[in-house]
Amino acid sequence: MLIPASAVGVLCFIYGFFTLVGDAHSKDVCENHNDVILCPRCDIKGCKYEQLGQTCTFVKITHLFDNGAAVFFAVFMSLWAVIFMELWKRYSAKITHHWDATNFDTLEEHPRPEYLAKLSTVKKKKVNFITGVNEPCVSFWKRRVPCTIFSWSVVLLLITIAIAAVVGVIVYRISIQTVLYFTLSDNQTLTSMVSLTTSVTAALLNLVCIMTFNLIYRRIATFLTELEIHRTQSDYENSLTLKMYMLKFVNYYSSVFYIAFFKGRFVGYPGHYNSLFGYRQEEVCITLSVFLFYKSSDVKLLFKFSFCTQFIHSTV
Repeated sequence: MLIPASAVGVLCFIYGFFTLVGDAHSKDVCENHNDVILCPRCDIKGCKYEQLGQTCTFVKITHLFDNGAAVFFAVFMSLWAVIFMELWKRYSAKITHHWDATNFDTLEEHPRPEYLAKLSTVKKKKVNFITGVNEPCVSFWKRRVPCTIFSWSVVLLLITIAIAAVVGVIVYRISIQTVLYFTLSDNQTLTSMVSLTTSVTAALLNLVCIMTFNLIYRRIATFLTELEIHRTQSDYENSLTLKMYMLKFVNYYSSVFYIAFFKGRFVGYPGHYNSLFGYRQEEVCITLSVFLFYKSSDVKLLFKFSFCTQFIHSTV
């Protein structure tokens, strides 16, 4: 299902490449209004005015990804995602019927071996009225509630750390960009590369944070789920899947949500710019392509894990 979507994405990119010559916006920036003067990129005394023609390269690069075909691609991906889910449901129902697991009830599951091993020293036991097996009894208020509260408190803390890392990358980008514009204001060639340099380094820094948090979150989520003492494998996998989904969703997509809904919305206007930690906010974005390669592969595995978990629950 990813191969046709990738092919459509490549075709949209090729469309942007062939229509670059006749793009009216690129012509306005590169030819018609080349002598237009722009405000300085920073508010520090010494930052010089720039010409609109200096942004010609970045306008052309933007057109390769953001052109008329992008609207078609967005609609196509929305429909393609729905088709994928429906086909997945059909495949799951087919396998469930083939394995004769239609009447499977999760209430009839037997305890996990890890659950029994962890509670082997518990003396208090009771008979499960569904399975008829004598099982150890876990105190709800003394053991389950404190472990659950501690587990989800740690999850919220990790989510906050992931969001703080995104804010740190934003501050890094706007501060480094301001310093470079002020330092290299005498060299137009180097000044034109400041935006690209800060975008790439900030994206790489974001990628390092994502990879590091990913390794940490995976181990912490497993540890916290074990701490909650889930009786059945279904309960264990549901809890682990939810934690991994929440942590990875924030870890992967917090920067994307910032770019989509917040970046450039509160910049202000010349003479009355809104500052963030004393620096002017960002107005443009070319950072997504650096770390989306890593995201696409790992998020795909996460959704595979989620789908497979739900599938196993209905077919074991």
